[in-house]
Amino acid sequence: MATEPAILRFVKRSEAAHHTDEDVALGFWLSRYHLAGEPITYVRVNDRLANLACFYQKGLYKRPTPNAVGVHFVKSAGGMHYVWAVIHDGMKPNATLCRTATGDGRL
Repeated sequence: MATEPAILRFVKRSEAAHHTDEDVALGFWLSRYHLAGEPITYVRVNDRLANLACFYQKGLYKRPTPNAVGVHFVKSAGGMHYVWAVIHDGMKPNATLCRTATGDGRL
């Protein structure tokens, strides 16, 4: 899918700006891929996939846990290292360390 010419054009146009609507874009391209006859398997992971949160704990925003299958809204390498330490290495979630690692005061 990533090598499709239409997707490469889309990515090229999007590189200049940071967008927070990547969920919509991903859904759009997955639906186009499916309409082109390619199989897509959707899974329901419920509470095991959440948006990264350090302090804020509402709705889909939660601290990562070791039983997570994934964490969304990780926007930095430091955030990836933090999430990996919690999910894989067994580190207890730490709100201050999370905010420092992600560099994002909104979390």
